[in-house]
Amino acid sequence: MRAAALGLSMLAAAAAGAAHASTCPSATSETLAVRGSTLCLSLDDSAAARRELVHAWVERSAGIVADYYGRFPAALVVIELRTIDGGGVGGGRTTNDAGLIIHVNVGRDATAAALADDWVLVHEMVHLALPEVGRRHNWLAEGLAVYVEGVARAQSGNRAIADVWAEDRHSMPMGLPRAGEGGMDQTPGWGRTYWGGALFCLQAEVAIRRQTANRVGLQTALRAILKETGGYAFDRDIEDVFRIGDAATGTRVLQDLYAGAKNTAQIPDLDALFSELGVPKDPKTEAFDDRAPLAAIRIAITAAVDPAAAAELPDFDYPYPVKRFEFRSQRQALHMAYMDVAPKQEGGRTAVLLHGKNFCAATWLSTIDALTAAGYRVVAPDQIGFCKSTKPEHYQYSFQELARNTHALLSSLGLGRVTLIGHSTGGMLAVRYALMYPAQIERLVLVDPLGLEDWKAKGVPSISLDDWYARELQTSAQSIRDYERATYYAGHWSEDYEPWVQMLAQLNSGPGKELVAWNSAAIYDMIYTQPIVYELGNLSVPTVLMIGDKDTTAIGKDFSPPAVRALLGHYPELGKSAARRIPHARLIEFPDFGHAPQIQDPVAFHKALLQALKGIAH
Repeated sequence: MRAAALGLSMLAAAAAGAAHASTCPSATSETLAVRGSTLCLSLDDSAAARRELVHAWVERSAGIVADYYGRFPAALVVIELRTIDGGGVGGGRTTNDAGLIIHVNVGRDATAAALADDWVLVHEMVHLALPEVGRRHNWLAEGLAVYVEGVARAQSGNRAIADVWAEDRHSMPMGLPRAGEGGMDQTPGWGRTYWGGALFCLQAEVAIRRQTANRVGLQTALRAILKETGGYAFDRDIEDVFRIGDAATGTRVLQDLYAGAKNTAQIPDLDALFSELGVPKDPKTEAFDDRAPLAAIRIAITAAVDPAAAAELPDFDYPYPVKRFEFRSQRQALHMAYMDVAPKQEGGRTAVLLHGKNFCAATWLSTIDALTAAGYRVVAPDQIGFCKSTKPEHYQYSFQELARNTHALLSSLGLGRVTLIGHSTGGMLAVRYALMYPAQIERLVLVDPLGLEDWKAKGVPSISLDDWYARELQTSAQSIRDYERATYYAGHWSEDYEPWVQMLAQLNSGPGKELVAWNSAAIYDMIYTQPIVYELGNLSVPTVLMIGDKDTTAIGKDFSPPAVRALLGHYPELGKSAARRIPHARLIEFPDFGHAPQIQDPVAFHKALLQALKGIAH
């Protein structure tokens, strides 16, 4: 249940405070990190005594909602749990007048099974995803919470699909208007608010899927609404909300449904709708009809999330249109996502950007803009195993294989000689590509490349793929943020870096996290075992090294003995040594930058980059 709407001026002030809250209030008992968000738990003594049960319940509920929306709907929310008599979960309420707060009553005798079967906390968390639309439209907030709770739990396997449809079939008639009642905005009774709102959602779901050949549904619209509006911390006109949702699905379903239902009582034929969906009168005891006209839509609504699709950053937008290169490698069909950005002025050259291990093509944003402004066509791919590209169940990773994949992509685009720019692990790949295809390289730029030292030879212990996998499964937004602050940005932090943290957090905590972690483990093993330092002297193309002198990156440094750790990641020396090995290389050092100078100070970095490229050209 959402609290009654405040006056608009008060709401705007409250929402602004909630939207910018970044720390838990002092009364918080403890915090949980879920999918990059912070959940501030306020527990009374009884709830605190059952901490393990409570944590599992809260994390499971938050994960269900995050899976449905592609992320948890709020960066920070307070969850106040109050113990009551009984063995279940009591009522809940979500408010936004003093920050985002969910209030829930929990029975002191609630068991793990009872909490696993709970719907209340999921229902309340769904409220966080819709902006404040005003008291007159409370039917939308409550209807969505009712509808999404069932669908999201079914998608995650937390609730039986038959149980969801049985409840809808039994309860949605309570949402139909009674004699003399008006439209949805005019009839605030309990049945119309909760089940009338849920019926509106089901009608929208079916209509969207019919109009899009079952390609997308209401979930797509709701994700877009959350992304565009920011959720319950902000207020938004309901018609604006529906326009955003319709734009995401390419339809006018939400706007048209609302136009018809807001002031006029609508009485859809529920029996006919459920019959077309193949829903029997008692789904708990009767079989679904999979031959019904809309059976495919019914199945799609509650279908489990595909881990492979979830592992490809579906809810993180890139700055330019993403294309896919389909090809075969190692007896399997794969695809590489890439951006191909036209120059802003005619220059006649193409730059190819190769990202690092904890980076994606999108993190090249400022470099793409700088190069296209200078007349370069820019191609920025996500390598196999990364970001929006395929994460194979099994793949023999080597820099040679990644170079072949990249060469196939560039050949498919009809590209000849290119300027190749590689950062971090992408620098290792760029070196391998230049060694394998020197005739294709006009100029080579290596930005803080890894592999300038042989970590294995220096004493970094080997760990198994299983160990790498276990480590990767522990990745969180906070661990990413802490590592990047120390290593990539020389101890500094800016909110400009946060989108890249959230990007990685989505990959590493979503439904496809196991697939992401396994590929990441194999990639780390590739990096560890295939240094480039021994072959730098074989490069035959004009090369620029760009080194942040405060970079300390070294694979395995954190689990190396102290004496070995002291030998690793000294980039001022590594950069100079590499420049001596590479024939006629030019070294550019940034004394105050860490591992990602192109992100830490884009202006200074790109000025140096463009000057260096002009110098090579002449």
